[in-house]
Amino acid sequence: MKMVNSFIQKLIHNPNFQGQPLSQVETHIANFVSQNLQNLAGMLTSSQFFPGKSSEQAKEELLVRVRAYISDNIKNKFSALLRSHIQYDIISTVDRNHSANKEEITKEFESLLEKIILHRDVRMKVDSLNMLLEAGSFDKYIMAAYEDKGYLFNELFRVESHHYKPEELKEYLKISAALVPIYFVALNLPEFGLNNINAYSLRERNNQLMIYFEKMDAIVKNIITRIPKDFWGTAKASFADLSSGADVDPGGKFLAIMYLRGRDMRLNQKVEKGAETPDKSWFSVQIRNAQYLGLDKKMLENLNRIAFDLGL
Repeated sequence: MKMVNSFIQKLIHNPNFQGQPLSQVETHIANFVSQNLQNLAGMLTSSQFFPGKSSEQAKEELLVRVRAYISDNIKNKFSALLRSHIQYDIISTVDRNHSANKEEITKEFESLLEKIILHRDVRMKVDSLNMLLEAGSFDKYIMAAYEDKGYLFNELFRVESHHYKPEELKEYLKISAALVPIYFVALNLPEFGLNNINAYSLRERNNQLMIYFEKMDAIVKNIITRIPKDFWGTAKASFADLSSGADVDPGGKFLAIMYLRGRDMRLNQKVEKGAETPDKSWFSVQIRNAQYLGLDKKMLENLNRIAFDLGL
């Protein structure tokens, strides 16, 4: 399989994909292989790749290996970032009955991720969080919001019931964000005739969403035992339907925006002279789409201004 692994490496390290989320690269590779299967068939069915397979079977074998390779890389990167980019003291601040032991907490996350990483939607969300953590987005925007004293400050530091210091809030939100991908695992809700559905799909069906949360919590809270309930509440709030007029945890509204940003992020992206910076450009577009996407428009506007001030 040496040639197969070499070919996968060549596909993944295509210069056109540089800086993109790995889950996006996975999609690009799947599209490339499918669109060029006629030209690739001879190689894929050769003795050095998948002999005895049809071109379609060989394609599927290749994409399974690509998915496994990318899943492992996303998982390993997440594990490293949990240790290097998050401080856990806020856990014992929120609840004295919970330990802030970094190694124990990260091992619990790793154990759960091992079980759910092959769910495509989960993998994409973990990948988005990896991008956000590596870019330092939580640190930059929370600290800037505290200085800005605008809408985001009011929502996160005043409306938010915890009243954390900025250094604490950014870590609180990172830990809450690490719980969000869990709720992208697809479950069946036979009582509603719903199969293979996740929390995002149920945003506009509050009753079903609550039942989904109950079922998912029953599965995962035996694995993730060291995170207090406040963090889980903020993670779930990122799935809230803002059009319902419900009183939504501001931290959840912030996470919903940031996760979408991570999905579209490209690290170390060069900015052409005179062009808008990547974050500002992205926030500008989402302001126009806020209602359609169920995002807090005022929060987006404030983030857009901060991105301009920070040159992000």
